[in-house]
Amino acid sequence: MCCLALNTALDDSIEAAAEIGMRFTATRGGTQVLGRADIGHLAPGMCADLALFDLRTLAFAGGAVHDPVGALLLCASPQAAYTIVNGRVVVREGRLATLEVEPLVERHNALALQLAQARRGRFLG
Repeated sequence: MCCLALNTALDDSIEAAAEIGMRFTATRGGTQVLGRADIGHLAPGMCADLALFDLRTLAFAGGAVHDPVGALLLCASPQAAYTIVNGRVVVREGRLATLEVEPLVERHNALALQLAQARRGRFLG
């Protein structure tokens, strides 16, 4: 039993070390390759682009439990819960924070109707 516990602890330590190494490579390690010191981690004065997704939805049920990154890539196209670009919140609680969506949707719908009517007129006239 002692050996099993030791092996399990060792496996957990190796897995944790590998995860830390992957995170470093994906963040600060990549910034070193690019020669950029202003990106790669969250701290005051750093450029901060961050996207957060709520994986507790029906679209991700079953997938995110085993592989959250794979679920983001292979399941439904998610709407970001939060997006921060250069330290500025762009999406907050799934809604654009930088502009009013309702007038944009109204304008888009009006233009779509105009296009449909113009197309209908071309075929009828």
